[in-house]
Amino acid sequence: MSYQTQIMAGQAESDAAAGSLSAVQVQKQLLIAQQQAKAAQDNANAIQSQTRTAERAWISPDAFNVVNGVFNAKVVADQPFHLRLTFLNTGHTPAMNAKFVVMTKQVDSTNGKFSLPNFDYKPSDYVSIGTIQPGGRPFEDY
Repeated sequence: MSYQTQIMAGQAESDAAAGSLSAVQVQKQLLIAQQQAKAAQDNANAIQSQTRTAERAWISPDAFNVVNGVFNAKVVADQPFHLRLTFLNTGHTPAMNAKFVVMTKQVDSTNGKFSLPNFDYKPSDYVSIGTIQPGGRPFEDY
């Protein structure tokens, strides 16, 4: 009987050791699964951010022309002239409430120099052009 008890005790120790080893393996696998889940979430966040950036509205100046009654007119010395500034939305979504500022500086005709703007614009300086659809080319004349 003591031999059988000894065998059973040995099996119990072996089972306990196996259970302990199994618990360690489960902990390691759980840690790996958590790391993989975090990596997958980070990847999903990066894709979402890239998609948001790719799909947004992108506005840029498209053309700057002199228009004195005729499109692409020539500038004549000491004569006033008008400018047409055209914008372009190259993005994939509409640009809502688009606004811009146009400031002019007179060039000193003796040395061709002018002072840089300070970019300290007031709300009244902004011109609203509303919504610009993708591919839209609104313009303003000055």
